[in-house]
Amino acid sequence: MLSFMWIVQFADGRAIPQFDPKTGKEILYSEVERYSRAIVKAGWYPFTPRLARLVRAQGIAALVLPWSKRAELDYLPGDVPILKRRHTTRVGIRRGDYRGEDVFYILARRRGDEMLAYILDGRGNRVQPAEVARSVHREGAVHEPGLVLGRSGLAMR
Repeated sequence: MLSFMWIVQFADGRAIPQFDPKTGKEILYSEVERYSRAIVKAGWYPFTPRLARLVRAQGIAALVLPWSKRAELDYLPGDVPILKRRHTTRVGIRRGDYRGEDVFYILARRRGDEMLAYILDGRGNRVQPAEVARSVHREGAVHEPGLVLGRSGLAMR
C-alpha cells in the first residue's frame, strides 16, 4: 500500500506529480527522468483524500495518512536526483503465509562523488540504512532487487 507519491519541480516552475491530479493515473518516473538535470526540487508527499480515491480507482492501493510528513530536496544544476520506492514482503517461514509488507521511500541527491539520501518508512519516519537492512534481511523477508546494503551504507542498483 502506498502512503507517499513523488513530485518533481523544474526550474521553469512546472511540477509533475507521480499521479495525475485529475484522473489518478500513474506517471512513471522514467517518463520524467530524462529531464532530471532540470529538476530543482523533488520529494515524497502524502496523498490528499481526493487523490487517494482517484488512485484507488486505478487499482493502486493508496493510503491517506492522518499527518502531513514529507521529504524534499533541492537540486543544483548537475545534481542527479534519485527517487526510489522499495517493497519487502514478509512471509511465514513454515507455512509461507503472507504477513505484510514494508515500503521504503528513498530520496537522494548525487553531486559529483557525494550522495545525500533520506529513507522514509511507510509512516513518513526517517530510517537508517541498518533499519532497512533488518527489514529486508530478517527471517522470512523477500528482498526486492535494487536495494543493497554494503559496507558503505545503502546503495541502489
